[in-house]
Amino acid sequence: MLIKELKRIETHAKDSTVDSEGNTLWFKFGDDDTLATDIKDIRNDLTQHTNHVNRLLILYKMKKCTELGVNDELRVFYS
Repeated sequence: MLIKELKRIETHAKDSTVDSEGNTLWFKFGDDDTLATDIKDIRNDLTQHTNHVNRLLILYKMKKCTELGVNDELRVFYS
């Protein structure tokens, strides 16, 4: 359901942008995140085995962004 909703948002962004060819949604989970995580990355990580390090990391990052820390905000980009 999460991936479906993220794809819907991405499609809306593409439909709302004049020059959207090749653009995608990508995310940074807080100020210390050095990756550009896209929807495909999130889907791949969440479908891993329950104890897989990438799955645990993405879940940790998502949880961290739901807390009140100013430096832990979810940042969404479209480019």
